Amino acid sequence: MAAIKHVFYRMYQAVFAVGIRFMPKKKQKVLTGNGCLYQVPEILRAKQVGKVEIITTAGFVRRKAIEPLLKALQEAGVDAVIFSEVAPDPTTACIEKAAELYRREHCRGILAIGGGSVLDCAKIAAAQIAKPKKTVLDMA
Repeated sequence: MAAIKHVFYRMYQAVFAVGIRFMPKKKQKVLTGNGCLYQVPEILRAKQVGKVEIITTAGFVRRKAIEPLLKALQEAGVDAVIFSEVAPDPTTACIEKAAELYRREHCRGILAIGGGSVLDCAKIAAAQIAKPKKTVLDMA
């Protein structure tokens, strides 16, 4: 039985490996340099993202490190909601809370500000938002 399952998965992967070559690719924009973060509000406004969830740590909020960004977002007409409960190695509960805040506040984008744990939390929360019927554990 395990061998049949293995063959099925390999065939599935092969079909999608061919199919993905025919799908359109999104051109990603890489922002670099001093102050590049302050280009984000204008990009969000241009893409008509009216509300964004900022996922970060309590330390960033406490040090007021994101205050200039919040001001720039406000000037661009983009509302922001802050989720600052990310701890090192975010738990499933933390990720689910971030996704729930996004849904409850009717956000249209996620902006992760911080290190690896913040990025992990934001990516998994975004995946859960995109696939609401799957739990974080289902996606593992």
